[in-house]
Amino acid sequence: MVVAMMVPVTLPAVRYVGLNSLRCRRRRAMTLYTAVYVGTWALLGVAALGIDHLLRVHLGLSDRLLLVLALLAASGWQLTRAKRRALFACGRTVPLPPFGRRADAGCARFALLHGLRCIQSCWAIMLVMVALGHSSLAWMVALTALVVAEELTVRGRWVTRPAAAMLAVAAGAVTLGA
Repeated sequence: MVVAMMVPVTLPAVRYVGLNSLRCRRRRAMTLYTAVYVGTWALLGVAALGIDHLLRVHLGLSDRLLLVLALLAASGWQLTRAKRRALFACGRTVPLPPFGRRADAGCARFALLHGLRCIQSCWAIMLVMVALGHSSLAWMVALTALVVAEELTVRGRWVTRPAAAMLAVAAGAVTLGA
């Protein structure tokens, strides 16, 4: 799920790493960057699945209630100033050293920084996917399109408010059983 939803968002950063690395180490730098970025998201996923398990099994919350709460959290997060700041931070880059261990460390540091920025921006939308489970391809495609539009286009930054409204409507529809 992480790879399908978040790797499209980081492709410009992978390109940046490739273009700003020496030709002889370009593949290595891009692979290292992608591995650290996906690893960052995977750690968040493990934590989210643990919390999901706790809420479902130990506290007995229903699937529908968890989905409604996740949709409302995502809707509210879309409207915050912190979300807008995180969204703008996702596109920033850092200078990369040209070669050696410093270059590897620089790629890993950039991937970690970019991953943490994207987590700050998109955590609430990923909670919706955790609440849904892995069974809903339509939701995954829709939420991936939203994340890609927000992060990779200038106009996508204007999508946050309509997206918040759509997420709130979806929470209402799930509450009513539609």
